[in-house]
Amino acid sequence: MDRKVVGAKYFNLNQTFSDQDTPSPIDDEGHGTHTSSTVAGVFVKDASLYGLGTGTARGGVPSARIAMYKVCWVNGCSDSDVLAAFDEAIADGVDLISASMGGPSRSFFEDPIAIGSFHAMKKGILTSCSAGNDGPATSTVENVAPWIMTVAASGIDRQYRTVATLGSGEHFSVTFYHLSVMGISINTFSPQKMMYPLTSGALAANVSELYGNASACDLGTLDKNKVMGKIVYCLGSNGQDYTIKRSGGAGAIMTLEEDTDTAYSTVIPGTSIFPRDSKMIEQYINSTKNPQAVIQKTITINVSAPFVASFSSRGPQKINLNILK
Repeated sequence: MDRKVVGAKYFNLNQTFSDQDTPSPIDDEGHGTHTSSTVAGVFVKDASLYGLGTGTARGGVPSARIAMYKVCWVNGCSDSDVLAAFDEAIADGVDLISASMGGPSRSFFEDPIAIGSFHAMKKGILTSCSAGNDGPATSTVENVAPWIMTVAASGIDRQYRTVATLGSGEHFSVTFYHLSVMGISINTFSPQKMMYPLTSGALAANVSELYGNASACDLGTLDKNKVMGKIVYCLGSNGQDYTIKRSGGAGAIMTLEEDTDTAYSTVIPGTSIFPRDSKMIEQYINSTKNPQAVIQKTITINVSAPFVASFSSRGPQKINLNILK
């Protein structure tokens, strides 16, 4: 019998449920399940995503048990619900509170997380909160009260790189130790062909569509007949793989606006290339009548860890400059 979750409660004191809300402790969105497994997930051997990142997965304290308190809904998280959950957790006698939530910095006397965690601290309960995901810009750190353990996002000892090979023989490679062109994504698809036709959003534009940017493969801007069965090169990296899939495309090569260490899953074969490499693809597409490309399944490379993830919020904090966060 699984005794990992020892209790689950929900708080919606104003009873303002939307049609998309489930008035129960059930996690509809997945964030609570994700953060709970990060805190206290048991050991899982040979965990992987279709063979990627194989290893033993575990949470911070695998032996811990979890009491869940749901306070966030489709319309957000109210201060009253957050404070009610803190009070309930304190009364239940928990040993540690993990609150992976936040927002723009507020005065300690107006911030429900700062207030709730202060009362928890008085009872000897440490509260751990996320620093936020607005990095690498400075002064973006959240949950800055000195009695909160504010936690940055860190990287693991592996990163994921995805090779895109052009018909000309140029390789958009993952060779981390050389000055070759790199793509980053979590692409679980193995190619079914040696090569696929390659086009760009600009060349596949729907000329009757007056709104949106076809070069960026915006929704509705592409002609399905020009995309069907092809890999499409798009400016920007904003989830265009969804748009290309809806149009029947075979893959997406997207362009990052800045270097990153964060890889995202794609719904079709896809990779995001770094800014310094984008011109090479454009030149190739414009240099031949029949451009071709293939996107390989992602491979794993080893890196030094731990390190602070690029998206993790940074200090200094804005509320009290004398307190380091």
